[in-house]
Amino acid sequence: FQVNLYSFTDLFSRYRALRLADEGMIHFLGEDIHSCVMDPKERKKRLAFWEKKRPGFLEKIAKRTEKALFLNKK
Repeated sequence: FQVNLYSFTDLFSRYRALRLADEGMIHFLGEDIHSCVMDPKERKKRLAFWEKKRPGFLEKIAKRTEKALFLNKK
């Protein structure tokens, strides 16, 4: 799955996103480009949320993405 950073605007979405992360089902983190670009401070805040709740998760996603996109491996 891809989870957008805006998924953390309400409690229910946060819960589902964290559950998907715990089950290893998130492969990409993204942003909603249909509206204004996310404020850099807000992006930093939401990325900090991930790191606080699931330390090392962002690095794990980055490595998984690199393998999937550039090395064509799972």
